[in-house]
Amino acid sequence: MVPTIANVIRDRAVEPRETYDERLLHAIRQTEPELVLLLGWMHILPERLVTAFPEAINIHPAFLPLDQNAEIVQLPDGSTIPAFRGARAVRDALAKGSSWFGATVHRVILQSDRGPILARRPVHVPNAKTEDEVMQHVRPVEHESLISGIMRWIFERP
Repeated sequence: MVPTIANVIRDRAVEPRETYDERLLHAIRQTEPELVLLLGWMHILPERLVTAFPEAINIHPAFLPLDQNAEIVQLPDGSTIPAFRGARAVRDALAKGSSWFGATVHRVILQSDRGPILARRPVHVPNAKTEDEVMQHVRPVEHESLISGIMRWIFERP
């Protein structure tokens, strides 16, 4: 059985962030996880959580560059787009007129959406107008990429 702490997330908007972070840290520590998955997290983890759980993976709805310092990413068709990082990556991509999105599974580091990539796949959605339309295409690819990313994490362990 895989322990989960989804119930902790529900209350995050009704208490100070520091209190919530402390409660989350305690809840995760109780499970003694080998790996922490941030799925639909939408928050930047504070340094104390990143350092407490160095084995953490995030899934991000964009095709991020392999070079964590790069600000552009080359697509399969040879074109380039900005590296859409952060909680509003899909919205930002739509606002720039991009029809390319994706799924990137990466290790969590202090810099948001810049950790070493474990898996990534581009998703071309040429006529999408809304985030919901994009996510209908991206979500299944995220699920597949997450499995690939976890498998890579397993095989890379010492």
